[in-house]
Amino acid sequence: MFKKYDEIISKCSIDDPEIINYWYEVGCNDAIDILYKFNKKDWQDLMNNLSSKSNQWKTCMVYTLCNPNDVNQLNALLAVINTNDYDLFRMIINILNARNFNISINTKLKIIKKIYKYIEYAPVYDRDLFIEYYNKTIENIKSSNTTKNH
Repeated sequence: MFKKYDEIISKCSIDDPEIINYWYEVGCNDAIDILYKFNKKDWQDLMNNLSSKSNQWKTCMVYTLCNPNDVNQLNALLAVINTNDYDLFRMIINILNARNFNISINTKLKIIKKIYKYIEYAPVYDRDLFIEYYNKTIENIKSSNTTKNH
């Protein structure tokens, strides 16, 4: 399954308007369907191959991570979160805003620190995206601490 997934992601990570349209109309859904069929070896193959993949490939991969309850998807997301690639980081924040992955408070704080690195130079839309993540995260941390204190 990983090989099929890799083929779709590799095909769709080329910067061509027609391919990008294909990605959002068909390719992404095909990749998600394959991802749901991954077994343990497929996840190992994905994780073992991540370092050799382009940032565009990783961005497409992040876009397919739909299940916040799947620890393998969370691990794949966390494996690329330390990127210095702005577009990849923006996609990660977009996915984190859309889905409720169970991430440790320390990791959330590291992400917020990284947001500060980008927010000053980010376009307005991205600033809003970063601020949304920041606000959700701070609220989550506060409610987590309130629950622990009662």
